[in-house]
Amino acid sequence: MKGNVGKVLLDCLRAEGVGHVFGIVGSSFLEFVDAFTDATDITFVGTRHEQAAAHMAEAYARAKLGLGVCVGTSGPGVTNLATGVAMAKQAFSPMIVIGGATSTDHEFRDTKQEVDQLDFFRPITKEVVRITRADRAAELMRHAIRVAMTGRKGPVYVDVPKDVFKQVTDYEVLAPEAYRPTGGFAPAPEAYRPTGGFAPAPEAVAQAISMLRAAKRPLLIAGSEFKWGDGIPDLIEFAETLGLPVVTSAGHRDLMGNDHPLFFGQLGQRGSAV
Repeated sequence: MKGNVGKVLLDCLRAEGVGHVFGIVGSSFLEFVDAFTDATDITFVGTRHEQAAAHMAEAYARAKLGLGVCVGTSGPGVTNLATGVAMAKQAFSPMIVIGGATSTDHEFRDTKQEVDQLDFFRPITKEVVRITRADRAAELMRHAIRVAMTGRKGPVYVDVPKDVFKQVTDYEVLAPEAYRPTGGFAPAPEAYRPTGGFAPAPEAVAQAISMLRAAKRPLLIAGSEFKWGDGIPDLIEFAETLGLPVVTSAGHRDLMGNDHPLFFGQLGQRGSAV
């Protein structure tokens, strides 16, 4: 296939089954927006503010149990995404955050809306990735998606200068199972979970059972991996079978029906009083 970097990034997202991208159109990534023109399987959702775009992308990731995507233009457009991106990291929600950046020939000249976007996002993402060559755009985008979707999930920031978006290259679109563990696909080891982790050692399971049997007041603390590992039915069955009260980590009350008699809210500052 052949296209500019905007088209490359969009096709990588389509391969992941992303149906919606959230953001506000900015001049630094017009080629990316233009790529949506004839698309029927993926939609650009214009928001009133980039902060809303980041929150919507994180909500999309939770609801679809997949990849959320938001985009902002250079400078204030990108920095406006920060709150939603930081929350996604805290909640372990997989996101790709695309930032248009100053053209490479204008860098370090105090040009309009120039911000050190890479260092800005390092503390609130799993990783930051910068694309400076069209021929590596697909490879680096797949790397960003792999980091976001593997292991303890989270947001990854992808920085693309304005002039790089315009560059044209030949590229190949790969299915997700060809470059990251997805669970259930042949290239992944049999022990792989959809979360990208491995099944626990049998002796560790035996030890956990022994400790549970000896506990006088057992409590089950559930985290986000029950959701991403498709383990919510197992969580509920386990709790009901043993009569275990359940609390969740902060931001994950959606792991269990809040009216369930064994659900006792979430941990943390604003957790349940009981």
